[in-house]
Amino acid sequence: MSSERSLLSRKLLGKFLIRYTCIALIISVLVLIVTAWLYSRYAGNTARQHMAMAADALTDYQTDIQEDALYLLSDSSLTQSIGDFCRTGTAGALSAVNLRLRSIRTSDADLLFVMMDDLEGNLFHSLASGSGEILSFLRKQEGYSRLKDRNTSEFSPVFSRTDSDSAPAESASRVFLQDTDHICVYYTRHTIDGKSFLVTMVFDADPLVERTASACEPLDSYCLFSNRDVPLYSSGLLPELLPQELNGMAKTGGMLTRNGYYFLQNNYSAYAVGCISMRSILSRFLATFLLFLLICLVPVLLSAFSLYPAAEKLLHPIYDLNRQVQRFSIGKPPVEAIATGDEIEGLSNSIRSMSE
Repeated sequence: MSSERSLLSRKLLGKFLIRYTCIALIISVLVLIVTAWLYSRYAGNTARQHMAMAADALTDYQTDIQEDALYLLSDSSLTQSIGDFCRTGTAGALSAVNLRLRSIRTSDADLLFVMMDDLEGNLFHSLASGSGEILSFLRKQEGYSRLKDRNTSEFSPVFSRTDSDSAPAESASRVFLQDTDHICVYYTRHTIDGKSFLVTMVFDADPLVERTASACEPLDSYCLFSNRDVPLYSSGLLPELLPQELNGMAKTGGMLTRNGYYFLQNNYSAYAVGCISMRSILSRFLATFLLFLLICLVPVLLSAFSLYPAAEKLLHPIYDLNRQVQRFSIGKPPVEAIATGDEIEGLSNSIRSMSE
């Protein structure tokens, strides 16, 4: 077989490439649309499921703390010690209340500190020795100030070891962060013997952070909020960086913005906001799109590579016959028969007979 290429083969390949290009463009557009739809559903379902788990983790954590606080503050020995102090007002009775609070604190592994204020200048706490810096730090918190105005309960934002090291104003929290990385303060009002106390309890927040981090692993960042819209914990997504469009949005739903895909999950007592950044969306979407495109175009691509050799093999006898006829026309020997077993062989035999 001659190494020269058949003109018919080149024409056939050219037409195929034109059609192949059109087919490839159509397939690419269809794959793009299908991939975008599938990935949007995936992103929404991912955010919805993991934000629900994060919101549930926050709700469970708060519920457990509230139940523990109610159980500990209902301790009969504590009630008796406070009653004795209210009747006598002696230093010994005050020490007995503080001793009982220390005992309550050690009975709960997650409870790091307890403080009670009767708003009459009397302060009870679980410290073995007084620390004005710690007490002043807690009394300056917004949650503590709100307790003075209304009978309510709420949680502070989660303080972390990193925040404590970088913020001198919160250095008192370092005392509680010696054995843990995160703490949370629970504020509530509790009545004992008809007397109202402002109660501040510091809890270990590592279980909450670890559980939410595990739940939100596929997401780039997330925030946990109280039902009063107070940001409790943030993982790279600061509340002030949330899109303004979310302010007028219901607290359950999703939204795609230029910054990424945001999803809100509301559990009434707490809610979570998760984000898959646009960079992650594009990278994951591009990988999925290329995979689908490869699956669709590989068969067509293989056909393109196999078409030319097959066409060359089939059409080369015509090219060979044409070359022999041209040689005969300038006085060369008669045309030789070409054995192909098809119409080309019959045509070559007819031309040979005519040439002879």
